Amino acid sequence: MTDANEMTRCEFISSILHASIAIAKKLTSQDIFIVLQKVISGEDATGRVDYAIKSLEDLLCITEGKPCNIKIGYAQNLA
Repeated sequence: MTDANEMTRCEFISSILHASIAIAKKLTSQDIFIVLQKVISGEDATGRVDYAIKSLEDLLCITEGKPCNIKIGYAQNLA
């Protein structure tokens, strides 16, 4: 998907995230949801992310859709 525009990438990523969240909800019985285009502010970094995955009380994961170099995208999501 290196040639895809941002909208196409977001649609592709969104479907994977929604399926993953449905599985996690079923396994954990927790209310987990996606917040789109969330502004994150913290000690190490501040800025807007494409997706924030949250439970009612905690921010579980943040992710940014990358047009290329998937390895860098993974590293940024783990940081």
